[in-house]
Amino acid sequence: MGYYVWCPIYNIEAVETSGDASGSFLNISVIQNFTVTSENYGKFNVEKYEWQKGDRMRFMFKGSIDANGNEIFVTFADNLDFEIVAVQYPGDTEGGGTTYLHNDLGDYVYDQAGNKIKDQAQTLLVIPHFNYVLYGIDGDRLSTEKVIIQIYRPKKNVESGVYYGLSQSYPILNPHTDTRYHSGGTTGLLPGWDRDQAIGVPAQGTIESGDAYIIPRFMENDSFSAIFPCESMSYSDWYGSDSIGVGLANVENRNAYSQQFISNLRYSGTLIQDTRVNDLSRFMGSDFVTLPDKYGAINSMEEVGFVLKVLQKSKPSSLYIGRAGVTQPSAEGTEIMSSTKDVLGTLRQQESDYGTVHPYSVVTYNGRMCFFDYYAQAICRDAGNGIENLSDIYGISRDLRERCQLFASESDVDVIAAWDQENSLVLFTFLDLQTPGNSFTLGFRDQGGRERDAFTGFYQFTPDFYGWAKKTITSFKDNSLWIHNSKTAPRCNFYGAQYSYWVTVVANKLPLAVKRFFRMLISSPYMLGAPDPGDVAIEETGNNPTGQMSMLPEAQFESVQGKWVAEFGKNMESASDFAGLIDGDDLQGQSISVRLEGNQTVEHKILSVEFEGLTTKI
Repeated sequence: MGYYVWCPIYNIEAVETSGDASGSFLNISVIQNFTVTSENYGKFNVEKYEWQKGDRMRFMFKGSIDANGNEIFVTFADNLDFEIVAVQYPGDTEGGGTTYLHNDLGDYVYDQAGNKIKDQAQTLLVIPHFNYVLYGIDGDRLSTEKVIIQIYRPKKNVESGVYYGLSQSYPILNPHTDTRYHSGGTTGLLPGWDRDQAIGVPAQGTIESGDAYIIPRFMENDSFSAIFPCESMSYSDWYGSDSIGVGLANVENRNAYSQQFISNLRYSGTLIQDTRVNDLSRFMGSDFVTLPDKYGAINSMEEVGFVLKVLQKSKPSSLYIGRAGVTQPSAEGTEIMSSTKDVLGTLRQQESDYGTVHPYSVVTYNGRMCFFDYYAQAICRDAGNGIENLSDIYGISRDLRERCQLFASESDVDVIAAWDQENSLVLFTFLDLQTPGNSFTLGFRDQGGRERDAFTGFYQFTPDFYGWAKKTITSFKDNSLWIHNSKTAPRCNFYGAQYSYWVTVVANKLPLAVKRFFRMLISSPYMLGAPDPGDVAIEETGNNPTGQMSMLPEAQFESVQGKWVAEFGKNMESASDFAGLIDGDDLQGQSISVRLEGNQTVEHKILSVEFEGLTTKI
């Protein structure tokens, strides 16, 4: 297609011929759209259509008004595509016709040779007749039920060796080998890929961009004005915008090839604040750093102090920013730092093989960086003295591994992270894209010392994304923005849902002695309880091979001298259903655990939990 333009029609009429009252052709009026719009709006940048033999007209869609008073456009059920067989002008009578231009006095306008000048705006396009009424086209209602057409010019001759690029390019797999083939989507590097080529099976993909823009167009004629969607070779109708080469001619180069540099990073010139030195838009051919691609693609780059931390799939690296490290020739190999005019200085690759494939899991704070390594199934921290596997150090590697094994693949889980400065907490949220019920959030308290650092637990809230600045942390859930650590929000309220809270306490004084447990005492301003069977539990032991379980609802507690006191029920394992609370055996064992649950919405403390019982002999 060498040329095309979209516009509305403002008149349609049949041209009668002898012996055929219905007409053999149709006259279509469109040219005023270009002349009137250009006269009224000087910056209108759509070139007026001029007929050439072989041009065609395609009816695209018809407008109407819906029940809400909005204008909508609907395509036609059939392909209405016709050749524009000729152009003609309306009939002219001396002094009053419309074929020729007239001045304000109604007189003809002549050229230098004395010839009357034709009024190009009155040009009619002639196409073969079709029953347009069957398609809802009403010549008397074109101002309200607008009909949009496309005029296009098929290419007649294509120069040999000239090709026209369309859409994105797909790589050749196994390039420069006898087994090379077309890619189509299974590698997942680009959107729209569906299937790679195989023996007897062609590659298959979805084209998501092309050589045209979809824009709204405004046009006026003597009858009405119209705003309608259309394809355009320019980004705008109001200024020249031929800014891309997609769809333009290019020559074949059999030596050309496509290569991806998945582990290269390129950098610009320098910016010096408060000066006129700003080379951010300058990229020199030699200004790049190459990392070994055997460690996978670069998935994250974070600035930590004067160091650029780079994470590939399975290798961490560091680059000094505006500095270089020089190692002294000594037994200690001490490194001396020096400034340099280069943007990036010395590259250091660390010995560990930790990395990430989830760039949003990377979070930096206080000169530190934490991230999640999917293949190591670990939370890692780079504190400047090497990378540590926090999951192993703080004893959650097994729990984290079991949860991560539920994810089908790296692409089936999103991992996002944030730094909660107010609570010195790093939050990691794992979003299972296939089974949302497997999603969870994990918290790590980083207070700058191994004795004080710890994982705080697994949480039920799972936002879609985080944002934070200093002591303010926010998150997004279902397209709504929420602020964390609010002083006015109810406690344990996450994204509008109110949750209960619980804490598990264990009594194991004299751990080798068997004890009979009678009652518990809680020092707290608010009552708590163990409402479900199994909230009170005694583990299996040699003299108690099946273990014991019970419950302690809030209703059992009474206030006695400032404490909440309740008698333990009996063993529910020794009698059916809830009858065991009364008729079962006494609770006895070497230790007891109680899961206390509360539902208050204000902050409060549990000062102490006490157990009363006796040691027994067997």
